[in-house]
Amino acid sequence: MMGRTRNAILFDSKIEIDTEYSLPTLSTPDLVNCFTAMQISVTEQDLLHPTPEGTQEIFRTILGLVKSWRVKNAKTVYGDNPTIVDTNYIWFLYFEVKKLLSALGHKDFQIADLMFPTPHRLARILSALANFAMFREESWATFETPASEIEEPSGREEIELKKKSQLEEEIEQYRERDEQQKLLQQQLELDNTEYEQELRNISSEGDALKMDHDKLREARRQAKDAMQDVQYNLLTMSEEIRSFQIGKNYDTVQAAANISKIKETADELQAKNTAAQKQVQSVKEQLEYVYHIDQNLERCTQVPREIQRLRNECDWVKTSIADSEGNVEKVVQKSNELQENQKKLHQLEEALKIKVQQHEEQEEKIHESRHQSFLKRTEEFEEAQKETSDIDTNVLKHKAKIAELEQELRDIRQESDAEFKAIKTHLNELESSLIAYLDGVIDALK
Repeated sequence: MMGRTRNAILFDSKIEIDTEYSLPTLSTPDLVNCFTAMQISVTEQDLLHPTPEGTQEIFRTILGLVKSWRVKNAKTVYGDNPTIVDTNYIWFLYFEVKKLLSALGHKDFQIADLMFPTPHRLARILSALANFAMFREESWATFETPASEIEEPSGREEIELKKKSQLEEEIEQYRERDEQQKLLQQQLELDNTEYEQELRNISSEGDALKMDHDKLREARRQAKDAMQDVQYNLLTMSEEIRSFQIGKNYDTVQAAANISKIKETADELQAKNTAAQKQVQSVKEQLEYVYHIDQNLERCTQVPREIQRLRNECDWVKTSIADSEGNVEKVVQKSNELQENQKKLHQLEEALKIKVQQHEEQEEKIHESRHQSFLKRTEEFEEAQKETSDIDTNVLKHKAKIAELEQELRDIRQESDAEFKAIKTHLNELESSLIAYLDGVIDALK
């Protein structure tokens, strides 16, 4: 459905009408009923005994259907001075209403219709608005269905375009993710190669350390056997010394020779013992080194598990990439389907445009026939039109003059308070002169 309110559409016409129409004047009850149907509060008292305030409120409400924000904020444009606000607000309202009526083909509207309204002129002006509103209300049923038929495919097309844009973004994201996954896979493969080479190097070092460890164990065993031999020899010599000391046939020379020999043997054993202790210490140091190597080997055994984990990640990445490629193909297929739907929507829109154009041509023919009937009536009011044109010319001149005065007021307002009081007095004089002139114009029209 159309996204605008029907009351606003009744007046919001973008067609410029150069011809002035002579619209029939409706009765007071008809005007009240018509504006009540449009939810505009108008009473018979407002039409039969119009006041400036009530008339201005009626026109302000009508304008509110078309451009409410401008009317609502008009008084805030000119500051806080009440005289400037009221004067400029009336002129602002006058220009807006005149522009609206000119678009409807009714150009007989003056500032006096806002400041000093009369029942007859107010009825003519409001009849022009009511006739146009009723005409648009009757014509709306003709165009409502085609307009909704055009807007509905347009809305679907907009939704499809958004989906297409989202799918294109998702495709781009999948492609970027695919590139990142490929780079990650290449990096993981490179790291895997480095880890495998490092593992081979560590395995070679481990084999060499194992051989050294076996050699050290053999040296330790030999040193332990040597220590046991030394201890056995010491015990043997101690026993021989004790047996010499208690023997009956004790030969001192032989004993001295034996003691000397025992001392030499003891020195040799002591030297061997010292060498064996040094060898044992060396073996301990080498064993500590082997222990650290075992620790390193233990850490090295964890490297294959890490490599296996990285390989599993690579496999997962490859699977994800394959899934992504499948999703990309689905997205591309969906995008092609959306393009086909978009073409169909364009064709439907063209057909609806042709249908609406036919309705517009038919409506234009009806409008032309009514226009011819209006032309016959306008011949009776040529003299009144000429007078109205002269008055409009004078109003435009005064409008330009007032615009200049308003500019001067805005510039002077920024100066001192004393100058502002003088300008206020001058503005009051201008306002009095303008009212006197308008009184004269009204008297001339009467």
